[in-house]
Amino acid sequence: MRDKILVINQHFYPEFAATGQLLEDLCADLSRDNKVTVLTGKPSYNGIIDNIPKQEKYRGIEIIRVFNTSFSKTGKFGTLGRIINYFTFYLSVFLKGITLKDYDKIIVLSTPPYISLIALALKFFRKTKVIYVVQDLYPEVAIELEIIKSNFLISFFKKINKFILKKVDNIVTIGEQMQELLEKNYGKKLIDKKSVIIYNWSDGEKIYPISKEESFCNKWDLNNYFVVMYSGNMGNVHEFDTLLEAAKKLKNDKKIRFLFVGEGVKKEYIKNYISENNLNNFIFKPYQDKEDLVYSLNSADLALATLDSGFEGLVVPSKVYGIMASGKPILFISKNDNEIKELINKNEIGYNIEIGNSDKLVSLIKNYKKNKYLLEKHSRNIRKLFEKNFDKDKSIKKYRKLLKKMD
Repeated sequence: MRDKILVINQHFYPEFAATGQLLEDLCADLSRDNKVTVLTGKPSYNGIIDNIPKQEKYRGIEIIRVFNTSFSKTGKFGTLGRIINYFTFYLSVFLKGITLKDYDKIIVLSTPPYISLIALALKFFRKTKVIYVVQDLYPEVAIELEIIKSNFLISFFKKINKFILKKVDNIVTIGEQMQELLEKNYGKKLIDKKSVIIYNWSDGEKIYPISKEESFCNKWDLNNYFVVMYSGNMGNVHEFDTLLEAAKKLKNDKKIRFLFVGEGVKKEYIKNYISENNLNNFIFKPYQDKEDLVYSLNSADLALATLDSGFEGLVVPSKVYGIMASGKPILFISKNDNEIKELINKNEIGYNIEIGNSDKLVSLIKNYKKNKYLLEKHSRNIRKLFEKNFDKDKSIKKYRKLLKKMD
């Protein structure tokens, strides 16, 4: 039976946001034998894209871009601007969703926070079923970032979240630790009966290991360097001081370069540190188009990812799956137990570094640089692990199974 699926998320093609890219993969696959409509906002994740159509057909997906304000995350309106962006998006999605005729299932993500309330309103009026995909756990992320401090507001937003979790038909979490945290905060009985873990992914047919000669190394003048890469969002949930201190200690090694690809609210902080410490071992590049990621990610010898203390289980860094697909050993900076740390410990795909231990990070980078055997061994291991557990088709099959189960 052909499903009519409405997908709701603030970011979608041609955005660089991880959730938008994941949804593009999912929706393109589902549209092969279902009618898929996406309600999304104006592209603004990496600057506003002008002249983009309000409605278009792309890869079999009907994309409808609703109105929303686009105040900058770092602009003069700050958090207030972001809240206004959210509310204009909520209202526009509801008004458009209530007028659409053809959908019987809704897939809604957790970006922006509480957009699932709009999905539930549409469920009430249109008698549809809702799958809620938890990419970031709110209000817990906002509490950890100290955006929400009042006990009254914390209690209020947690009650809203519990209401959402009760009313949606199915819940998708993206990792075991997130699942456990939901059970702890909102009740094991509630979560267990309607939730399933489906990992985020990368597309192993589009991102795979290639030689540095085939990558962007020549284009970016990196051919003669050992390249340590951070690729993706430089956001509030990521820790950079350990990495920056390590780079400072390695500044006299003229053969090591730190390549940062992407954007984010902490990019200015990183650049200020580099300027204040007169570091010349950094190269910055903007987000790359999806079709160029294979060349971008393979410009590195070694990949970095980070997670700041307190965010374990609240988010899972999606950049890790692209790293795995490209076959790059990973150095992961974090503090407490988390899923990425466990993957590294069990599979010989890289090393874990405690936040603050820049000496260990320096030592590991030097060791990889001189030990080609270790580098190649971990490269093979991480690609094999990716193919076994985190390739696109494996996760999309689980979404298909979940949709079929809802019939």
